[in-house]
Amino acid sequence: MIRIVIADDNALMREGLRCIFREVPTLGVVCEIVNGFEVLAQARAGGFDVLLLDLDIPGCSGLELLQRLASETPDVRTLVLSERDAGKHALAAMAAGARGFLNKSTSVESLVAAVHCVASGRIYADGGFTGQRVSQPDRQGACPAHAMLSDREYAVFAALATGCSVSRIAFDMGMSVKSVSMHKARMMEKLGMDTLSDVVRYAIEQRLDAPHVL
Repeated sequence: MIRIVIADDNALMREGLRCIFREVPTLGVVCEIVNGFEVLAQARAGGFDVLLLDLDIPGCSGLELLQRLASETPDVRTLVLSERDAGKHALAAMAAGARGFLNKSTSVESLVAAVHCVASGRIYADGGFTGQRVSQPDRQGACPAHAMLSDREYAVFAALATGCSVSRIAFDMGMSVKSVSMHKARMMEKLGMDTLSDVVRYAIEQRLDAPHVL
């Protein structure tokens, strides 16, 4: 049984999620939370497998909440279920520590699949890497070199920067080793890199939050 904590201040949404999970024998709701501070407290207490989180929950919320969860309770597996557009917010959420991102308009099948995926320790990337990645310009107004990477290439770059192997990345992202190797090659070509040391050095210099991407 996968134990789920629902963190959403909308009572109708919580009821709907309970009804969905009640029909799936492998899933069960163990707790419901209505603000970000309760999320942090429950994360510290443990006793669950997946945190289903609305980014706009009252109190401590959004990317700040994800970052605190990643820092204070790194073992917590958070699946974001939000009204926000995945194309604009998924990569930022994943970089802050989320293990998956779904829009609230998603299908029941996708939701159930995402919960199982995240509970197993993998990344749920359906839609999470399909939108445009937001890049911050430097002080001169120019975007950094990694802004030219596709979302898949950036995800592979970030994982490599943490020391993940190609086979591990393939497993976590549900891709073939061949596909990951292709994204790796394109990424290194675009950034003009020759070795993995170059990847790590660049991530450090740019202060990228790579450890929480995968």
